[in-house]
Amino acid sequence: MSVVVPVYSVDVIWLDIAVQSIINQYYGNWELILVDDCSTKVETIAYLKSIDHQQIKVIFQEKNQGISAATNTGIAASKGDFIAFMDHDDKLDLKAFYEFALLLNKNKNLDIVYSDEDK
Repeated sequence: MSVVVPVYSVDVIWLDIAVQSIINQYYGNWELILVDDCSTKVETIAYLKSIDHQQIKVIFQEKNQGISAATNTGIAASKGDFIAFMDHDDKLDLKAFYEFALLLNKNKNLDIVYSDEDK
């Protein structure tokens, strides 16, 4: 599963929560692709540059092109059988990927699974 996250000048506290919610998933067969769309916050850039995890790719765009272009860059870099999209300030439940994998393994004909926030 590839998780594509466009990033732009988000407060590091929220970005770290998002990243940690992926790293801590019960289901471990994932890659995280963070695409920085020319952030202007020094802290955001420093955080992204500090990431050292074999399942995480950080891509820095050469110019700001918006969320759609950043997302497309992440899709092009993904290697997973399925692609998930996430905002740079989202937090996933620890079992999110496990539940997706369970559903996909039970229903081999599925091409798309949709999920949204739960409150």
